[in-house]
Amino acid sequence: MNDDAEEGATMNMGYKTDSLHSVREKDGNYTTRTVYFHKDGDKYFPAVKVPVSRAKYRTIEALLDDLSKKVPLDFGVRRLFTPKGRDEIRDIEQLEHYGNYICASNRKVQALKISSRLQEPPHRHAFAQKVKATGTSNEERSSWEASSSTLVDDWIEMHKSGRAVHELRAPKSKQVEFILNNAPTSRHIMRFKPSQLTLSVDEVMSCLSNAFHVGIAKLYTPLGARVLHSEDILNGPDQLIACKKYDRPVAKKQRSMELEVSGLQKELINDDSLPCLSVQSTAEVVKGKSRKQMELQPAGYVAGIGKFDTRLKGRMKFAKNCLYEVVVYTGNRWAADTDADIYIIFFGSKGHSEIIYLKQNPNDLKFQQNQADFFEVWSPYLGELRKLIIGHNEQGYGAGIFIERVMVSEPTIDDAYYAFPCSKWLDQGQVDGACERPLKCAGYSSLNAFSKEDDSMQNISAENQWKLQIKIGKIYPQDYKPELHVFTYSSVNKTRTNYSQQRRLIKVMLNQSGNFYKIRLEVDYQKCEAKPMALQIESAELLHIGTGDRRHIRCKCCCRLNADYKCSGSNLQLFREFPVVDLTNDLLPVYKYYGSVTLGDMCNIEQDRFFHCKIYGELGDSGIVYLDQLTSADGNLEFEVECVSLGRLVCVMFSTFVDTEGTYSNNEIEMLSLKLLSAEYLCDGFSLLQELYEKHNCMLTAGNSWLIKSIVIRDSPHSPYQYVFTEGRILERQFPGVLRKEMILSDITGQSTKCPTRKKSDSIMEVEVWKVFITSKEQIEFDTVNGCCNLTVYGNLGNTGPIVLEERHNKFMPNKVAVFQVSFKSVGTVFKVRLEMDTTDERQMTWYLRKVKMKNINNGDEFRVNVDTLLMKSDRNSKPSIELPVSWPDIPPLPKVLYTIFIYNGHDTTENQTLSTLLTIYGEHGDSGPRMLYSKERGQKLFKPESCNQFEVEAVFLGRLRKIGITADPASNFTCWHVSAIAVKDPEGQMLYQFSADRYITPRESSVILDSATVDTVNDELVHVQSSLEQTVQ
Repeated sequence: MNDDAEEGATMNMGYKTDSLHSVREKDGNYTTRTVYFHKDGDKYFPAVKVPVSRAKYRTIEALLDDLSKKVPLDFGVRRLFTPKGRDEIRDIEQLEHYGNYICASNRKVQALKISSRLQEPPHRHAFAQKVKATGTSNEERSSWEASSSTLVDDWIEMHKSGRAVHELRAPKSKQVEFILNNAPTSRHIMRFKPSQLTLSVDEVMSCLSNAFHVGIAKLYTPLGARVLHSEDILNGPDQLIACKKYDRPVAKKQRSMELEVSGLQKELINDDSLPCLSVQSTAEVVKGKSRKQMELQPAGYVAGIGKFDTRLKGRMKFAKNCLYEVVVYTGNRWAADTDADIYIIFFGSKGHSEIIYLKQNPNDLKFQQNQADFFEVWSPYLGELRKLIIGHNEQGYGAGIFIERVMVSEPTIDDAYYAFPCSKWLDQGQVDGACERPLKCAGYSSLNAFSKEDDSMQNISAENQWKLQIKIGKIYPQDYKPELHVFTYSSVNKTRTNYSQQRRLIKVMLNQSGNFYKIRLEVDYQKCEAKPMALQIESAELLHIGTGDRRHIRCKCCCRLNADYKCSGSNLQLFREFPVVDLTNDLLPVYKYYGSVTLGDMCNIEQDRFFHCKIYGELGDSGIVYLDQLTSADGNLEFEVECVSLGRLVCVMFSTFVDTEGTYSNNEIEMLSLKLLSAEYLCDGFSLLQELYEKHNCMLTAGNSWLIKSIVIRDSPHSPYQYVFTEGRILERQFPGVLRKEMILSDITGQSTKCPTRKKSDSIMEVEVWKVFITSKEQIEFDTVNGCCNLTVYGNLGNTGPIVLEERHNKFMPNKVAVFQVSFKSVGTVFKVRLEMDTTDERQMTWYLRKVKMKNINNGDEFRVNVDTLLMKSDRNSKPSIELPVSWPDIPPLPKVLYTIFIYNGHDTTENQTLSTLLTIYGEHGDSGPRMLYSKERGQKLFKPESCNQFEVEAVFLGRLRKIGITADPASNFTCWHVSAIAVKDPEGQMLYQFSADRYITPRESSVILDSATVDTVNDELVHVQSSLEQTVQ
């Protein structure tokens, strides 16, 4: 079927659904606002600058999903609040231009003091930074930069104290201007004093990140030299270039300032950046001499000048070691992080490397969820990299890692950046149980910026000109000349080029703006005449005409529709998609989509017809998938298609043909004509009914069970969910004999990724032995005294009760790991742990908990929880504790919920008494532990007769509540407490649990358990809750 018809049909659809509009709407119809987002509870986290518009984010949920990748929170970004934390943002239209908002996981957030300069336009930021650096405003001066008046005051104080001061010298300072790479107008000025410089390069880059509102990870000189030490800032030039993690400044040739020697001018080569500033070797090329007359100095780097000379690169290929920069991207999945050391092996055209270990750093945790980790490794020069092997040696469920991709750069010789997509688990308990995977190179990018000083008009004309070259391999049969369609996708638009295959090298000129992210090569099946055919694709390459940027794509696959032509590792499909390696954009993974189609009423449709299927997502569309109706089993069609990730799927388009082509008798032609007319009449009737339904805003679909009933698609066995399409509509015919139906996304259901071959006996052992690793963190503001703690583990089979972790040798030291071994009866799958600080020792006041890890010695199961929380003893909280939800690779963590407690006191309650009360909530997911009830305002009297007191308890979600336990301290000064009723509002489940009590608590009977409750839907208004309580009491 012609693809133009498919695209035209898609653009003319009138189905009014939000999911379909996300593909059809254009960016220009909406206003873009620049918004800054901050992390809840972390005032040092730099604000994330995000352009927000309806075209980019259709709903607030889409924005929250995107922010979860940029703002690291334990449970992702689930809510947005105003800076004071009072109002919650529920719609994108509530976001203001240059506004500031807090990203949080729960309903309770901390207010942030945000500087007013973040709410101003960028050009005002630059002016404010300039005033700050030049000393115009002493109030805004950095804490590490002293003013001259301060030095004079210190000198006077020294005279008063009797200390001898010979002379007052003016402080020598150096002013450095930092320029943001690829944004010459964004500048920031700092002043450094050589005698007082205590900042490291990392701290300077942190200050620059706050100033530019982007993450700064590298500093370079204007000539391309890398700045690694603070001394290089003082001894270097007055201007430095600030770059992001994977950016490099554009290199240019720099003429030397040396005098001419013998009438010949020397030229210093600078074609890339430097990793170091300390080596003084220089490579010189003298103009006017032949290569034989050129004298090369020892090979090495040049401080502030550039990289190797071109001929020195050739020598370096035979050197012993070569520098490789490796970036490992950990995926954004549950329990995707690991504590293990990762090993890697490179394979290139000149051999392979030894096993290289990428080790953890105790002060800087590596391989955390949704994090990129940078490593520098040395290996013999391997030529062009082709694949790598990555893995770890940890065994057990939950001990692995989910790797999104690996990027490898070789800056010293080839200046190439290789991409190795993965998007798979390396875990013994996940999918196939593999802890080691080979990753093929998807391509590489080489940014060879030309040193020519082109005219500005030439740069404008060549700005968007690209040349695409596709190398075709074997063609089966040899005399076959297929009709090819080349599709290129960029961040701005999509282009299509038709090409009749006559040569083995396809050249396509593109005038396309934006960043390329994928290319598709598709064979027109209508020109195949149903013959067995195959076309092998060797490689592809994108070349920018203006700058020389080269992006090579590794293909090595076939376009085929039958198994007659053998091609290893290739699916039966007539299109191939390849991601484009671009340093400025994330590399999209290549997924193998698994689909199951349930056929519907096939009235007047021939049984030997092909179905044409096309999948649409938020990141584009796939090629045409051909489904043979004869291969269906019990009305189901299975298919597999490999393509670049489409993002969140939106809809699926189906089409089929009904015609009378072929050699038939007169009677058969009449029968086929009747079938053709009947099928077309049905299609027109359903289409007309659908238009009437939409005209009257009826949520009905016509012909829902005709042709296709439903379809289920999963993008990978490593994906924890699948897309379900059950709602469909018949589209209007655009060509005779073509029937089309569109299936709309109706639901997303969860799927298990657990390894099916995992032994079940491991999880049902009677007694389990676990190792507990507890990491404490140093807190400057508080003095941490070592003691012991109580551990409680909760699972789906029960809980262990408090387990005392007592350490006699003071292992709870800052920045050290305390290891314990505990054994208890199996509780099933662990979903929560609770740590309670033991405060029997009066010196034990605070405990800064950094991380908790537990490993099952029997089967190797492991889970980790990053805490970073301070536990502090106070008069209101004598036994501080914390609950930690546990996540597994295929089990999401339970959310933390803020329960609201309403206690209605009866008329028999004694007045003017002091009560110390503990409350415990029990649910299907365990209990909350005893929590002390105290008033928000000090001095407020609680539990007065015929009054209602309100409290808040934060705990891991308990599910459906079952009972409540309330205990009064017998040592408290009270006589009688009459509890009429207790209500608990669950915001997560949107339920209100009302426990009828009418119980009396006295010093003799100080504990009460309430287990009978009525459940009602919750109302956010407190008046409704109090009225419900009063009705319960009556």
